[in-house]
Amino acid sequence: MHLIIPPIFDAAIMVSDLGAKLVDNPYTGHVEPRSEARRSLSGADIVKISVGPYDNNTYIVRCSESGRSLVIDAANDADVIIESIRRHSADVALIVTTHGHEDHWQALADVSQFTGAPTAAHRCDSAELPVPPDRLV
Repeated sequence: MHLIIPPIFDAAIMVSDLGAKLVDNPYTGHVEPRSEARRSLSGADIVKISVGPYDNNTYIVRCSESGRSLVIDAANDADVIIESIRRHSADVALIVTTHGHEDHWQALADVSQFTGAPTAAHRCDSAELPVPPDRLV
């Protein structure tokens, strides 16, 4: 199963475009600071977490079939992200950093250490990250 999750998305359009069956209630996309919202689709659960002083988004995308997860942007507030990983029993297979701006990787070292998962980032951003990426994209 391959998941393509853009950093910002409208879940209703995504559901329609992918032909996926919507499992949960309508999703507004709004998340209060230091909290999360969960979206369930027929093939994946998506947890969106608002973290840090800029209310950046961290995503945990969990495959319904394998139970393995992808973390996108361990942006800030490592304790909040780690608690969400624990709460959703996420077996993290990879942590992806979308770009090298500091507000997108403040919690990367802690989340990486907690999960033991490999990390990935674009080669142009890799030098700026506190954890050298295991995979360059």
